[in-house]
Amino acid sequence: MVVLIQLAVAGVCTGVAALLRGADGALGAAVGAAVAIAFFASTHAVLGPMTRMAPGLSMLVAVMFFATKMLGLLAVLVVLLDPDLLGAHVDEPSLGASVLAVALTVTVARVVAHRRNRQLLYDLSESPR
Repeated sequence: MVVLIQLAVAGVCTGVAALLRGADGALGAAVGAAVAIAFFASTHAVLGPMTRMAPGLSMLVAVMFFATKMLGLLAVLVVLLDPDLLGAHVDEPSLGASVLAVALTVTVARVVAHRRNRQLLYDLSESPR
């Protein structure tokens, strides 16, 4: 469900940027949305299996993975904003607005999904004590 919301927001951002800023704006918004979606989706793809395999290591892996994602995001932004590479064709305000819109949407959707999750706090075993 969260992925569908992300894609819908990405489509709206791309459409609005195309209307307001032209083709460069649409490209910037699409790239920004893709970067934000990949950033947030990678967390669940990596930490989900890790939490099931070794719950004790999940916090260490989460912090290391976050640091790795920050370095990767820095590298992507350097490439995207360099005027000699892709920066000449990517509209920076559209990229930033799209990243911000998708990030806020993902955060709100994850909070709502977490609040609706009904996880048992204890196990009612069938065996008597």
